[in-house]
This record gives sequence, structure tokens and C-alpha cells, in this order.
Amino acid sequence: MRNGFLAAFGALALGGAAAFGQSPPAPTPGKGPPPSLPPVLPAAGPSDACCASLPTAPCEADAGDGWGRATFFADYLVWWVRKGPTPGPLLTVGSASDTIPGALGQPHTGALFGGGGLDYGAFSGLRLGGTFGLAGGLALDGSYFILERRSTGVSAASDAGGSPLIARPVINDVNGLQESYSTSFPGEIVGRTDIISHTQLQGFDINLAASLTRCPGRSLDVLVGYRRLDVREDLLFHDALTPLVSDDLTFLGASVNPPSSLADFDGFRTRNHFNGGQLGARWQRSFGHFDVGVTGKLALGATDERVQIEGASLLLTPGAAPTAALGGILAQQGNIGTYSHSTFSAVSEVGLNLGWRVTENLSATMGYTFLYWTHVARPGAQIDPRVNPFAVPTDQDFGGGPATGHPLFSLHTRDFWAQGLNFGVTLRF
Repeated sequence: MRNGFLAAFGALALGGAAAFGQSPPAPTPGKGPPPSLPPVLPAAGPSDACCASLPTAPCEADAGDGWGRATFFADYLVWWVRKGPTPGPLLTVGSASDTIPGALGQPHTGALFGGGGLDYGAFSGLRLGGTFGLAGGLALDGSYFILERRSTGVSAASDAGGSPLIARPVINDVNGLQESYSTSFPGEIVGRTDIISHTQLQGFDINLAASLTRCPGRSLDVLVGYRRLDVREDLLFHDALTPLVSDDLTFLGASVNPPSSLADFDGFRTRNHFNGGQLGARWQRSFGHFDVGVTGKLALGATDERVQIEGASLLLTPGAAPTAALGGILAQQGNIGTYSHSTFSAVSEVGLNLGWRVTENLSATMGYTFLYWTHVARPGAQIDPRVNPFAVPTDQDFGGGPATGHPLFSLHTRDFWAQGLNFGVTLRF
């Protein structure tokens, strides 16, 4: 009995194994194939689901991943700014044979300085900034930059005989003609004119950055924050004249004879502050060891403009105290003073940055930035070239009529831009 039971169990086991190993039975005619099971797909990881998503389904940042992460960058800047405006040539060289020596429009008059605007050349600068990650895909973002204080100008002096003829061109407010004030005149006046202009730009912004898309190798952030800009500029004129003959120069209507001399000064200074709210966006993408970033920002707010105009003339006599009078040539009673004004302005910025990852935490970068600022008061734009000779202390017609009229102050603004290259490093923590 026992041996018969074991034999039967073994036969059943062998039959079941043979049946399990067989191919599925052929389909019965007229009934179609048996249903097949759906394929088993591998589960998608978090980065696959994000970066393989359609454009209409952006990636979602991990709300806790960014907390405490920081990025710091330092850039060396090589920038240029828009030329400073002028009402025309500020200093000329001419000939004593002309009807009005040194005046614009005369046959032998040439511009020495100011005819093409004030070119300050290339600026060196520094920009520092970074980000600090917060919870919920947010981050604090900010930067500060400053350009060096640069200048442009001219120094023109005659020889001991008064050659060449150097002059300051103006428009006579009484007769409307182009005229000039001579700094030097062959055989009559020895003189020197120094004109110099300075400019310096700096600013900062601070933003809250919100992540719209953040995946391995790419990100898109929106920025909301505050921006401030500051530019300080001046345009200064200094003249020094010594007569070679008597009764050729005058001061307050009286003759200035050797060894006395004259000096005069005109100064135009401006300062502009911008404060405003800012919106922007920043896109970044990685390609292996290389990173590409594009940033755009627009700030709307107010520019506070301040203009200061100064002018004075001096009679210098050996052995005596200097005698001073209000007003130089382009700065007179009608425009001397300090003026303030506030106006609506916009500041826009576009930046492109390229980076090469030296290590996981260190990148070498280079890029380009363009900054545009509307309604900026610049010193050369505040010059009124029309001058009343009756008000100029060193004019021979001083006091010969009412010392009223031009030059007058009227605020003039220009759009301002700065652009250039940056070279730096970025650290990630």
C-alpha cells in the first residue's frame, strides 16, 4: 500500500511539472488569441519625472533642498559709460587774424576739447554678490558693484609770447553772435586753461528669488526686490591769464596791468540717486562642465537729481590780498546755486554669463552686462552757452548794461548707460 501511494504521488508530480513547462495551447479557431499581460515598466526617479516633463508641466523644486545653500561670486569689471554731453566745443584754438579770434565759425578756429562729448575711456570695477537658499524654493539674492572714479580733460597753455591763441567759446546774449574769451593772445596775453571732468558709478540690488523650475542641470527663477544706483560727476574750468601789455585785460571794469594777473573758475557738479522696486528673471543651464546664465531685470522708481553750479573770478596782485568777484564765464548770478529735483525713472539690466566648473564647488566665469538708466542729470548738459558780457567780471564791457539774462539754469536730463565685460569666480557651499 505504502509503495503504491508513493508511486502514484510521483506520477502526479511529474505530470504537473511537464504541464507547467509546456508552451501555451494554440488558440482555438474562431475564439482569437488569449489576452496578454501589460508590460512591466521601470519606476521613474524624481529627476526623470522632472526633466522629462512636458513644457506645460514644469519641474517642482524640493521645498527643503535649498535651505542653507549659498553661492558667492566676485567679478572684475571692464566697463564703459555713455559719453558726457556738452553744448559744443568747450575750448578752441584760433588766429589773431580772424574777425572774432577763437569764436566758433571763424575760418581758423579749431576745437581743442568737448566737441565730441566727454569720453572717459574704460573703467575698472568690482562686483560682489551671491544667493542664500531658504525653504520652499525661495532664496535671498543680491549684488553690489562700483566703478573706479575716472576723469577726462585737457590742459592748454601758451608759450611766453602768448602763442597759440587759446579761447573759451560762448554766445553773446546781447547780440546773439558767436564770441570767445581769450586765455592767451600772441604778444598780449599769456595764459593757461585746464578743463577736467570726473565720473563714478555704483549701485546694489537685493531680491527675493522664487524657483519656477529647478532640475539637475537647469533652473528658472523670478526675482522681486529693490535697486539703488548712484552716479556723481563734475565738469570744472580753470583759467589763468597774465597781461604782457597794459590796458589789455580788465577786472570789474578796471585795467589789469603787469605784473598783476587774473584767474576765473566755473564748476558744474551733479549727483543722481535712483531708488526703485525691481522685477526680473534668471535662467541657468549646464552642459557638462559648462554653465550658461541669462538675467534680465527692470526697476521702476524715482531719480533724485542734484545740480550745483559755482563761479568766481580773482584779481591777483603781488604783495596784495586777492580780490574776488562772483561769477566766472559760464557760471553767473543767473545760474549759480544748488538745485534739486525728483523724477520718475526706469533702470533695466541684461546680463549673460558663461562658467566653467573647475571643481564641483568652484567655477571660473566671464560675461557681459548692459545697464540703462533714464532721466539722469549730467554736468555738461547744465551749461548755458549764452553769456551776458555785462555780468562777466573779466569782460571789458562789465557793468556797461543790465547784468541780467543768460546764463540761466534749466534742468536737462539724458539717458545714461553703462556696459562691459566681467571676469570672475563663483563658489558654491
